[in-house]
Amino acid sequence: MKSTFLTCLSLILLLISCQKNEKKIVEIDFEELVSDTLFLEKSPLTKELGYNFDYFLDEREGPTLRVFVENKLYEYSYPEGKILRTQEYETEGPDGIGTFVQAHLLDEDVIWFISNLELIKTDLYGKVLERQKLPEAEESRQSANYSTRMGANMYRDGASLLIPDVPFVLNEGLMSYENWILTYDTQRATHSYLTFKWPAEYQGLLNDANFSRYRTSYSPEQKEMLISLPASDSLLIVGQGKNSKVYAGVNDPMTYLKGEVTQDGEWVVFNSNNNTSQYGGIFWAEQEQVYVRLAEVVRDTKQNREEGIIPLTKLVVLNSSLEKIAEVKLPFATGGFNTPNGFYLWIGYPQSEDEVAYVKLDFARLKTD
Repeated sequence: MKSTFLTCLSLILLLISCQKNEKKIVEIDFEELVSDTLFLEKSPLTKELGYNFDYFLDEREGPTLRVFVENKLYEYSYPEGKILRTQEYETEGPDGIGTFVQAHLLDEDVIWFISNLELIKTDLYGKVLERQKLPEAEESRQSANYSTRMGANMYRDGASLLIPDVPFVLNEGLMSYENWILTYDTQRATHSYLTFKWPAEYQGLLNDANFSRYRTSYSPEQKEMLISLPASDSLLIVGQGKNSKVYAGVNDPMTYLKGEVTQDGEWVVFNSNNNTSQYGGIFWAEQEQVYVRLAEVVRDTKQNREEGIIPLTKLVVLNSSLEKIAEVKLPFATGGFNTPNGFYLWIGYPQSEDEVAYVKLDFARLKTD
């Protein structure tokens, strides 16, 4: 009897201890985190600037933001948001970067482009400095698609570039493939791979572009790549022989709706279902040392609006130890960029079409004891 009593008491104390140590997950609207708004001039010749900006400390101009859009490099003063200069890049000739740039990476004084398996190094004034041929895909991959579109970002670590290979459509033959992140040494022209396999549950989501794209973030200190898969609550962590996962999902149910494959004459057409839930980009906020991951729980589509279904989009916030600390409700699906002064989120054109607005989110307000 005494032994049973002590056992029960130990279990109760253990439960109380776990409850005390359990970290509170904050749920908050993004407006409560907004601490500032940045407005950037938009050229009338540019359809959209997006949010793939990089911060640099220029020796002549001071703090600047740079973005590459529609074959042009835009450089902005920060935080004033004025266009300092634009530089157009040629598509053909000795300084041509190709008619279709699949990927690019802005560096301190150069830009790296990928076009048709060619790695092109240019300066910031449109001149090509070097060209290298990237390795072709092995037979099981069929055709490499090195791309930084849709949030699969490219990174530099020392002399190496980390280049994502994102399948346009994930099919049965790619479920066993694992060389998805090319690590290319630009000085030695050698390469290796960061590897992962798509989880088994994607077997039921094949042949749908919604579930074929992954997004990336990279920690140079840990030498680890974070992979955000579209239908996975967990992030994959790969690098230095490590291959693990960590929970980064929302509390709300995610409903994954697979599209249809149809035949149109000689063409196979992949029709995605735009009403599906899906996870999106993963971003690093340097100042507060947190990661934020986009989750489209209920998409804002015409069909959903007609049926009275209320859209729901969130950011999942993880601390530097990759522990979930918060869910932030957003008005729509968006993305952002990092600066030493904070993380900025794209909110569109609240004042006029001539200025693009980005709000700075103060994630320090999420800290809990």
